[in-house]
Order: sequence, then C-alpha cells, then structure tokens
Amino acid sequence: MIAGLISPEISSFYKNIILGLYISSAVLSLGSLKSLNETSYTGVMAATGLSYLSLLVSLGGTGTLILLTLGLCCLHEGFTQKKAIQEILNFFMVIQYQKTIWLQRLMDQ
Repeated sequence: MIAGLISPEISSFYKNIILGLYISSAVLSLGSLKSLNETSYTGVMAATGLSYLSLLVSLGGTGTLILLTLGLCCLHEGFTQKKAIQEILNFFMVIQYQKTIWLQRLMDQ
C-alpha cells in the first residue's frame, strides 16, 4: 500500500529506508496503544514517550520522501544542482510562512 505512493524513480535503497521508518512508526504507535492498558503512571509515561518517538520517526519518513520527490522533480525540469537546492529551500520557506500564519490565526481566536 505505502510502496505504491513512492515514486518508481526513487531507488530501492531509499524506498526501503522510507518503508522502514513508516513500519517503525506503526510499531511504536501500537506499543503506545498497548502501554495505555497499564493502570500505573509508568504505562502513561511509556505511552507518551512512544507516541512522541512515533511522531518523530514518521516525520523523518515523510521528510525524506518530500526531499527525494522535490529533488527528482527539479532534476526532471533540468535544473542545475544550485537551482534545485534553491527550489527546495523555497518550498520549505513557503511551508514555514504558512505555518506562521496558521499559528497567528490560532492565537487570535
């Protein structure tokens, strides 16, 4: 299912890394869910740590996928390496700007 979302142009090495990160995230999420069944404070703390770690791992997989996809798009457009890096940085600047606007709207409510 996830493999169908990854471009066929990305090498199998990177596909395996991305899939490994997503599978690890799923395992950590399952561990977090199971630790919530504990009635003690330890179970809650374990669930908190595992869910946070799961979030970080999934963000790593998604970030890797985004960077590889942007890099491939820039290469297909015939950009030089310098121009491709500029386009990727512009993409993240736009995301940062949109996040700032979203946070400002949230704070204004």
